[in-house]
Amino acid sequence: MHIGESIAVFTYSLKTRKPFYVVAFLLLGFTFWEFLTGWHITSRFIEPVWSTKIDPLVGIATLIIALSVWRGEIVEEWKRTMSKKLSVVFWFEGRKVMRCNYADLSSEADIRALSQQIGSHMANGKHLDFMAPVIKLEVGKPCRDKETGKFIRPYSAEFELRTLPETSQIESLGEGEYLIWEPPFSGAPEKKNC
Repeated sequence: MHIGESIAVFTYSLKTRKPFYVVAFLLLGFTFWEFLTGWHITSRFIEPVWSTKIDPLVGIATLIIALSVWRGEIVEEWKRTMSKKLSVVFWFEGRKVMRCNYADLSSEADIRALSQQIGSHMANGKHLDFMAPVIKLEVGKPCRDKETGKFIRPYSAEFELRTLPETSQIESLGEGEYLIWEPPFSGAPEKKNC
């Protein structure tokens, strides 16, 4: 995770978990104060070695572990709240034929259905004949959307076609050309060279 993601996660966690930060910093401050000043609540009841050496270290270690687990949970929750974007590539005999970048995705469960719908739309409503369900499915690391500047969660799927859909756009593709469809998805897919 790079610095931009760390700052975004920290900002998100401050918004959603402010009371926990207050309690954690109070406990951390008390633990350090007890360790540095030599005043120990437990020294009256337990052996001096435990209360002066081990107990503060155990307290600090426990707090660090708890904060690490808490941070991990926040990162996962942050990733779940991000906008999901799907990029799909359709291959035919080892050649890229169609590509769609950054379509909105509601959940991971919709990847296959949305991919097929995108492919069908790019092929002017023609049925797509797949060799295998999904050749490759990848969940990318969070990254910033170029248009909005917000973090998104990118997904990608690749499909191998058995036959090319019979459309004039696809049939007219030259060597190294493929159809690409990108946001805002208002027009038809366009030809592009590799």
